[in-house]
Amino acid sequence: MDAEKLFQQGKAATEMGNAKEAFENFLKAAELGYAEAQFEVGDFYHNGYHVKHDNLKAFEWYKKAALQGNEWAQYQVGSFYNNGTGVAKDYTKAAEWFTKAAAQGNQMAAYSLNDLNLQISKK
Repeated sequence: MDAEKLFQQGKAATEMGNAKEAFENFLKAAELGYAEAQFEVGDFYHNGYHVKHDNLKAFEWYKKAALQGNEWAQYQVGSFYNNGTGVAKDYTKAAEWFTKAAAQGNQMAAYSLNDLNLQISKK
């Protein structure tokens, strides 16, 4: 089965309230390199949906999606670096990822980048 179809089955399972099936389909699609599914798997781990909460795994999946240009994954990677969630705090890397997401029109990333720059300038 192709990654797009697995991803769509994951979305359908989510809408039906079947988190277990959704995760299984998203994970299969993510392992095939489908960026949107990688982001969803990251969300499952970050929020502890049907899986044990694991910020390191969440970060790893978000980063895979971010490297493929997924703006929300880029925002999340920036947030993880900004807050030291699952990784060491690194404001330079946070700014890099926020900038990438903001360049795609992600307003949360633009806000976070502005906030980060204000924090740095006050130090």
